[in-house]
Amino acid sequence: HVDAFDREAFSASMTRVKLRDCDIVSPVSRAAVIESAGVEVPGQTLNLQVQHSGRSHTRVGDAVHTLEPGDFMLYDLSKPFRLEFHERTQVITIRLPLESVKDRLPGLRDKANMPGRGGKGPGSMLSAFVRHAWFQLQDEDASDWAESLSEVIWPLIDLAFARIGPDSS
Repeated sequence: HVDAFDREAFSASMTRVKLRDCDIVSPVSRAAVIESAGVEVPGQTLNLQVQHSGRSHTRVGDAVHTLEPGDFMLYDLSKPFRLEFHERTQVITIRLPLESVKDRLPGLRDKANMPGRGGKGPGSMLSAFVRHAWFQLQDEDASDWAESLSEVIWPLIDLAFARIGPDSS
């Protein structure tokens, strides 16, 4: 469910790139609230969201996580959450099929709804790669190498989430 703070002035757009075993989408939106009741569905994905511009606030249970540009979070769409942003924002979301997650990174789903910081360390490598790859995918000549992105992204996700847990921030 999406609700705009100013319905008269609301605008949003979304760009999608389909890769071999994942999709990348990048919505750009004015201030809004996105609420998900959390439902398990066939073909479920975990969504790795990298904050590209603006700032967002995600409420999961009693916790609220603020993402600044470069920060990231993995969303388990089977769990309820509320995503809120009060300014124009753009995110880059990689939709990771749950079956691929189970095969490649079995413990990753346990890291859902915990923020990762894109300012230093392994998180900065993942964030910078996703943001730069998205920029490069806008080029029409990207089709010859875009399929290989899915092979590169899995080890970076593993590296970035290795130190993320309930006690990290």
